[in-house]
Amino acid sequence: MELRAECLKALATNDLNDKLNHVKAIYEFFTSRRVTIDSKADIHHTSHIPGAPSKPNIVPPRLVEKRSTSTQQGKLIFIHALAHIEFSAINLALDIIWRFKNLPEQFYFDWIQVAYEEQTHFNLLNDYLKKFGLSYGSFNVHNSLWEMAERTHHDLIHRLALIPRTMEARGLDVTPPIIEKFKQQKDDEIASILQIIYEEEIRHVSIGNIWYRWACESQKLDPHETYKSLLKKYDIELNYGKLNKEARYKAGFLKEELI
Repeated sequence: MELRAECLKALATNDLNDKLNHVKAIYEFFTSRRVTIDSKADIHHTSHIPGAPSKPNIVPPRLVEKRSTSTQQGKLIFIHALAHIEFSAINLALDIIWRFKNLPEQFYFDWIQVAYEEQTHFNLLNDYLKKFGLSYGSFNVHNSLWEMAERTHHDLIHRLALIPRTMEARGLDVTPPIIEKFKQQKDDEIASILQIIYEEEIRHVSIGNIWYRWACESQKLDPHETYKSLLKKYDIELNYGKLNKEARYKAGFLKEELI
């Protein structure tokens, strides 16, 4: 099995269960050291990516059903939105593996680990929804995370800066108070699921930080100044007053990046 080609196949798969099973199979081959990596290959896709099931419907953010942690329906819509983020994160990890070539083997190893853990997160959330007669696809979703992936498909530094270091790092800021709300509601199950996701996402963002800095250094770019210029280029503002600095330090952010 060649890792990058297999990741593209999994990315292009439309059937949800087939995609999840394909990711698990790739990971099992990886952990048993039955995977090769052709980092120099030019790989091209002929199918639409990312592959996705017919549901959920992808709509503009303003048309997504109202999410809330204060009502049962709103909470389930919120959990469904989190499941979609995890589904998108699976695709993002698969995409970064096949798309970017000539990188160290450890780069590809790190991101297949991320893909596997993201599918685990997805399954935890989807299994929770099933207890209420719902599943992934029951509500509408927006696709902002993947849209940023498309905007950064041309440059590894842009991809690492804008996806793990920015959009995914936002999850580190907002998740702890959400966990606390669910604990107050005595929903220990979903609080525990989100705690697992939160702790593993710290490591995922850390992986993004490690490879972002490596990529900047390989091109003799200053990581901090490059990041500031990319935030401006992509018209993104960080609310520095609401950053979860403790989690971001654990994820490898430096003090000067958080002030």
